[in-house]
Formats: sequence, structure tokens, C-alpha cells
Amino acid sequence: MADISMYNEDDEFLEDIFGYDDDADKDEVDSAFKAFRVDARKEGNELSPYLSGSVHRGTLYMYVAEVSVHQPFGSYKEELRCAALIAACKKQAQRYRHEHKNMRYAVLMQRQYRMYCHTFTKKNLRLVLYIARRCALKGLPWQDAIQAGNIGLMKAVERFDHKRGYKFSTYASWWILQAITREIASDKLVKVPVYIIERRSRVFAAIKTFRAEHGRRPTVQELVEKTGIRPSVAFAILDSQMFHVSLDDVTYSEDGKPQSLIETVEDESACNQESSLAERDMKILLHEALDTLDSRERKIIEKRFGMDGDKAQTLDAIGASFKLTRERIRQIERRALEKLAKSPLASRLKDFLYIQ
Repeated sequence: MADISMYNEDDEFLEDIFGYDDDADKDEVDSAFKAFRVDARKEGNELSPYLSGSVHRGTLYMYVAEVSVHQPFGSYKEELRCAALIAACKKQAQRYRHEHKNMRYAVLMQRQYRMYCHTFTKKNLRLVLYIARRCALKGLPWQDAIQAGNIGLMKAVERFDHKRGYKFSTYASWWILQAITREIASDKLVKVPVYIIERRSRVFAAIKTFRAEHGRRPTVQELVEKTGIRPSVAFAILDSQMFHVSLDDVTYSEDGKPQSLIETVEDESACNQESSLAERDMKILLHEALDTLDSRERKIIEKRFGMDGDKAQTLDAIGASFKLTRERIRQIERRALEKLAKSPLASRLKDFLYIQ
């Protein structure tokens, strides 16, 4: 986890990553959640009838309805008060448990600590839902993104230091995003280190911001200056970007006719008719040429060059099958090749035979 002191300096990066302004107050968070409900209806997905109250089905629908019941803190002071109670209960519980004094009081403080953490977590569930909705576009199912985000939120609640002076939403957003990012990384077939995914997100967020400000894509040097990463890392991240193209996408031929992309891809497994016909003719000629040899010469040539369907055999192996010496097999082979060379078909078979 990065140093906490950097959170106040990266508000713009938060907006680039998931469109959340850490200075948003209760009303702005409510507006974001209402926008989510409206978007769900507009998209016409399965969630819309549940949000409208016409049907009740599925755990995701139940969760969204439950989250809509939990209201955020009414003011920043309420947030600070609850955070202070969490810190105080945690400190007292650790103190009495460490000193082995009044364990009953330590257990009571631990229960109070868990209760306040639970309350603080419920008050910020909408933040998880909002961020998870953005991150779900990266291929992770929405339910999984919400679950991972809630785990990150609970960690943020336990580690939040209200004395630092920044709002909880700023701090929690990073923990939620990190938890969802780790879940996305673990869901990939090829495992990519989380810090690489985070760097990549930062680089492309910087590209998006630069393009909005200057109307063009930044150079590598400008990207390095904006993100603070090494040029080699920037090159590697940009080179790793993969673009997915559907084979059903419509393209246009040279004469302007529309066609799908798959029609322009050569099928390498398809049989070449010209080559097939030429190979068939050469096999016919080869068998006609072999018919000019006697049966023993033909069998030796077939075994020597692997024409009988097996691998080419050595002179020793052929000699063993015919009960002849290696030298005698070589002499028969040479005589047979000379006959083939004098055959009227020799000129058409020269590419298939090597006459010593």
C-alpha cells in the first residue's frame, strides 16, 4: 500500500480511474447512487424491474435494495465521531488485553469496536457499489467486484486514521480499488502482478487526462513526466496494450463491397487443389516407374525411401529383412536407381529421386 500522505495529492487520479470525487458530500454520493438506479433502468437489464419494485429475485437485487436503505453519514462531524469511537475502542481493547487486566472489559471494548466498524462500513456501502460498477467494465462480474470491494472497505475502516484530516472516502477509495484490482488479476488466465495492473491503470488514466487537456495523445516523455515512471516501464506498458477485434466486424474490399473480417483471413488448413492434383499425378508416375523393376528391387527401393508408408530404412535394416549383406543391398539399390534413371519417366521424376 502506498504512503497515506499521497492521497490528498491524487484527487484527479481518482476521478480518472472511476469518476469519483473524494470531496463529494452526502448529497453528491446520493446523486451518484440515484444515477446508478436510473442507468440500470435505461439499460433495460434484469435489475430494472427489481429497482422499480415490480419483482423480487436474486441475491444481487436483494443486495442493491439493502444498500439503498443504508444512508451515509449526515455530516463530516458524524463521520469523525464514529471514526474516533472506533479508534478509542480499539486502543482500549488492545491495552487491557496486552496488560492482562480486566479481560471482561477488554472483550466489551472489542465488541464495541466491531459494532462501530460494522456501522461505519454500512454507511459507506454505496461507495463500493459505485466503484464496483465502474470496475465491472474490465471483465469482472459485478457481484465479484462488489464482494472484493466490500473486503477492501472493511480493511479501510480498520486502518483509517481520522486525525490525518482527510475524508474517509479518499482513503477508502484506494483500498476498494486495490481489492477489486487484485480480484481482476486473480481472475485472469495469465497471472499479472497487481502492481503492474495498477501502473497500467495509472498510465492510461494519465493518457486520458492529457488527451482531454491538449487534444492529442502524449509522447512517452510527456507521459513519464506526468506519471513519474521510468521510460522503459512506459514503453513496456504501452506495448502490452492489446486490442480485441471481432471477426464479424464489417470491412470493405478493394471494390467497395462490405464483407466480414473473417472472410479476409486465409484458411491455412484448407487443401490446395493444385498441389493435391500435382501430388496425385506424381504418385501415379512413380508407381508406373517402379513397375519397370523386379519385385525385389522394387521392395528395396520402397523400404529405402519410405514409400511403403513406413520410415526410410537403413541398408543394414533392409539387409536383415532380406537376409543379405549391407553391401549387396547397396548394389541392388544402385542398379534399381540406374534403371529408373534410364526410364522414359525419369525427367518427370527427377525431383523425387537422387541418383548417386
